[in-house]
Amino acid sequence: MHQRTLICHPQTLTSVTSEMRVSVEWFHDGRCALTYMVAGDCSRLQVPSRTLAARVDGLWKHTCFEAFVACQDSAGYREYNFSPSQQWAAYAFRAYREPIELNEVEAPLIEARQERQHFVLTACIRLDDSLTRQPFQLGLSAVLEDTDGALSYWALQHPAAKPDFHHRDSFVLLIDTRTSVTEGKDAR
Repeated sequence: MHQRTLICHPQTLTSVTSEMRVSVEWFHDGRCALTYMVAGDCSRLQVPSRTLAARVDGLWKHTCFEAFVACQDSAGYREYNFSPSQQWAAYAFRAYREPIELNEVEAPLIEARQERQHFVLTACIRLDDSLTRQPFQLGLSAVLEDTDGALSYWALQHPAAKPDFHHRDSFVLLIDTRTSVTEGKDAR
């Protein structure tokens, strides 16, 4: 298991969250477990109520945790959204923000728990062979909404002046399915 820190975009600083980390665990059967850990005054974190697991668009408008997955030498990528409600979304893109249809997706397993000083969400996704036959890149991010409705944007890296999780330079975590997880600018 490997753990990384997400940083808040400087235009969206918040007093609710003091730290966010993500643990990544890769399994050779194509599953990837992502555990997002938020520390701070989590009683002020607006968390969607638990509901039936379902594929839903627009989850990023509220507290939502995200993963972007791309083959190292391809312009295409996938986006996964995980809500504490257990709702989820998955999208495919041919290139930067150029969507293509993505029908068959196995629903992720999502578990969340909230305490006064901590919030934890774990999502387990299965990646298809087309993504995992070679090293692939991850962009990990989150949108956090506080009880006042303010949003903060968290990611491994913010390469643009405004929050943009689709920016390929934020896909900095390299997973080599034959070995382990690495990080760095040359992950692209």
